[in-house]
Amino acid sequence: MSRTSAIPSRWLGALVVGGIAGAGSLVGGPIAGILALVAAVLVVARPPRAPAIGGLLIGIGGAWLLLFGRVAITCQMDCVAPDLGPWLAVAGVLTGLGVLVTARLARAHRPSS
Repeated sequence: MSRTSAIPSRWLGALVVGGIAGAGSLVGGPIAGILALVAAVLVVARPPRAPAIGGLLIGIGGAWLLLFGRVAITCQMDCVAPDLGPWLAVAGVLTGLGVLVTARLARAHRPSS
């Protein structure tokens, strides 16, 4: 398999690992966070790294956005919760960085006409 044909599968695999790592680190606590960090390092260890990094960042950031966003939406006036603004900002930045890396990768590997 050539490097170019490995890009979509590397991105999709990293997206899945990132989503599981993001949700697991919030739901499972520190142990799941450590396991997520190990999985992330293993995913990014093999080249090509750019699709894995992009997918991983989108997966982690997207999972955090979904989970923190759901809490922020459902916890309005009658519930007590900490300020989720900084967490949502970090999740948004991670997702945005992943989109940026993926877009640059897609532009660089666009088939020429």
